[in-house]
Amino acid sequence: MKPSDLGPILHADHSLTLTEGVNFRSAPGGQYSGGADSATGLADETVYLRRAHLAQLARAVDVAPGDISFDELMVWIGGRSWSRETRRTHRSSYRSFFAFVGRHDIAAAIPRVKPSLPHPQPIPEGDLAVGLDDADDRTRLILRLASELGLRRGEISRIHSTDLTRARDGWVLLVHGKGGKVRVVPVPDGLAAMMRIRCEPGGWLFPGGQSGHMSAAWVGKLASRALPGVWTVHKLRHRFATAVHDQTHDLVVVQQLLGHASLTTTQLYVATSTERLRAAVVNIAA
Repeated sequence: MKPSDLGPILHADHSLTLTEGVNFRSAPGGQYSGGADSATGLADETVYLRRAHLAQLARAVDVAPGDISFDELMVWIGGRSWSRETRRTHRSSYRSFFAFVGRHDIAAAIPRVKPSLPHPQPIPEGDLAVGLDDADDRTRLILRLASELGLRRGEISRIHSTDLTRARDGWVLLVHGKGGKVRVVPVPDGLAAMMRIRCEPGGWLFPGGQSGHMSAAWVGKLASRALPGVWTVHKLRHRFATAVHDQTHDLVVVQQLLGHASLTTTQLYVATSTERLRAAVVNIAA
């Protein structure tokens, strides 16, 4: 059988044939046969996203993704109306996959995509209030965890009952961040009480179908549905970062709470209010 005759074969168990002899689990919990991404210690959310990217490609092309030519891949990518950041994440997925199946020529040739220069976009307090008022209890808790603790959607999805503990000075949450990194974030008493009411001992705060807990994608979808306009969980994180910096004027504190490896990244999350800008100009003029 020629590689071009294989096609992207979707099986009853939701696995996906990507090239002759290589099978790819597209269902939650699956992985490339050989577990390339999982073996490198990537977060479940990253592995799940890369599976989704390959499954999307498989449904759109006439050959199994592992047998696609470089030109065909470029035509596919070029025809998508993706944002710059979406192109960057797809590029990472394709490079990982083609290296895994031995197509190092393609993995190396996929052109780089320059990162965008994001600017902080904290959700306005009024829009957050609308979302909190309209949300059900489960979604309201998601919104509070993002806006009051600065958690990512994947971090929210993986909260377990054992992660919330009482320290000498109050409640703290063990947050499971990107790349297997963990950090400890203080939790206000009211929010801790809300979490304890919802989470049964020994269970997940948000039960679901991804290894027992809700997926990060579903956390994000619930939040976006509750918030007005185009606001997302990530913009709630911007709101948290900006609020903490306004109170402390300390980027290192913000960095530690957000779980960033780089202070430069943290700066992209903190918006400077027009009031502070105006005050600075007025003070100089005076």
